[in-house]
Amino acid sequence: MSMLLHGLLPGSVAIAQVELSAPMQPLFAAERASLKGAYARRWREFAAGRTCARRALARLGQPSVAIPASDDRTPVWPNGYIGCISHSPEKCVAAVAARSGAVAAIGVDIELSDAVSPDLAQEILDREEQLWLSLQPQARRTTVLTALFSAKECIFKCQFPISHRMFGFEALTVTLALEDGWFAGRFNENVAPFRAGDYLGGKIALAEGHVVTAMTLPAIGSTSMVRTLGDFAREQCQQRHDTIAVPSP
Repeated sequence: MSMLLHGLLPGSVAIAQVELSAPMQPLFAAERASLKGAYARRWREFAAGRTCARRALARLGQPSVAIPASDDRTPVWPNGYIGCISHSPEKCVAAVAARSGAVAAIGVDIELSDAVSPDLAQEILDREEQLWLSLQPQARRTTVLTALFSAKECIFKCQFPISHRMFGFEALTVTLALEDGWFAGRFNENVAPFRAGDYLGGKIALAEGHVVTAMTLPAIGSTSMVRTLGDFAREQCQQRHDTIAVPSP
């Protein structure tokens, strides 16, 4: 089975994937407690996420343990590990790394490529993003809108364990380079420790009918968590051994 996240994250990050239609591992009691009153589909999504997460943890040598949900519904990872889970109506993915390594946080998001209706554009995008979307070929706009949504979701998931702040779509303005496989989001407000004007971003791919976004943030002290847009674009293009025109930050 091909992995949606393949090649999008550093080698120190373990990944796993399951089909939502596949059999899932039994849940631990602490996990079942997180699902009191949940619908059957939520049970399946939750079980798929925990199955993925345990498979990724196993690749790092971690025995099978419970991964309950916290009050804010984020996974409670075993001591010494960080990770992220995402699912679409068809697939589920997880990415996990050792907390003692160079990675401080992980963000992943997968969406069916037509998941986001154009009717939602004004809720998700700011005026700058809406203008850019309007310049895209009509046939691609739903996929591009979904990609913008996924990038914002990915950045939110990645920064949350560091900032512990919830915020709306308007807090980020996203730049997409779909053909070159990267995205960057600019904070439009202070979300400590991130400041208005800071950029975070990662890699993006279109695969198996999905938009896939993935990113990591480095451990504090290893390197700067944020980039200017120009620095970020140059970094991504260098990784791809490619050269493109880079806008001034």
